[in-house]
Amino acid sequence: MENIIVYIYNKELELIGQPYVTNYEEFIENPQEFYPIWNEEGMYASKDKLQYPIIDKETNLIREKTQEELKIEGIIVLDDGEYIENGKLIKVEYDEKLGYYKKAWDKENHIWYEGTTHDEFVKMRADKILEYSKLEENKKALENSNFSTQEEIQLIIEKMQELEVEINKIADIVKSL
Repeated sequence: MENIIVYIYNKELELIGQPYVTNYEEFIENPQEFYPIWNEEGMYASKDKLQYPIIDKETNLIREKTQEELKIEGIIVLDDGEYIENGKLIKVEYDEKLGYYKKAWDKENHIWYEGTTHDEFVKMRADKILEYSKLEENKKALENSNFSTQEEIQLIIEKMQELEVEINKIADIVKSL
């Protein structure tokens, strides 16, 4: 039978012992047999070595802190859309209706905003204009070919119309920046 390690923590949640046992349940039934200085009032046992131990308020058992608890304590960084208020983690989901090209999170004001810069919008618009020009060339080539290409031409026209809307939308955004 293989030995396992039981991790013993004190009231301050410091790791103070690591006895080897053959069965965790046997340890729980009689901890002093495996760890003679065991004190029920001031010690906790875990099957796992815990990096951030905490005593669960509901079960009174030791466990690893959750991601949320670690964020609240500032141990791990908050994700975009998260902030701490009155000791609670608040999550603000991004609303797709906002339609930002590059969503960004304002950590101070706790709001989503457009993260695309003026220069990025200008480049984006230029790329779309060039794509539009290539579609125009392709459309002319198809119109001048000896093949029946109405479906292909119609697809190109639809794509050009979509690009035109997008180019104008970006132009309006650039003007407002």
